Amino acid sequence: MIKIVFLHGLFASKRFFQNVEKEFSNYETLSFDLIGFGNEKKPNIKYNLKDFMNFLDTKLELSQKNKIQYILVGHSLGSLLAKELTKKYPHKIMKTFLIAYPFRSEENK
Repeated sequence: MIKIVFLHGLFASKRFFQNVEKEFSNYETLSFDLIGFGNEKKPNIKYNLKDFMNFLDTKLELSQKNKIQYILVGHSLGSLLAKELTKKYPHKIMKTFLIAYPFRSEENK
């Protein structure tokens, strides 16, 4: 099974990709609010990469042994997370699309 997962950016919610998802109606798609955004709970923590990765691992069941393969589409913050998920779970991620990836100066070298 293949799922296309849409990961929104900072100050956004799952609604960011709502119109794009309609274009992929022949595929299984998934979008959800990231921790602290939209309708997702907002814990009183400083959000860091580890928190987001734990949240995504649980949400997508990436550490589980299942036959689901993912195509990730990330925007801004979502693209940072998509890149990290691809590095951590290369056997689960088929393709990764990064939109408005916020390059840091040392990554441009």
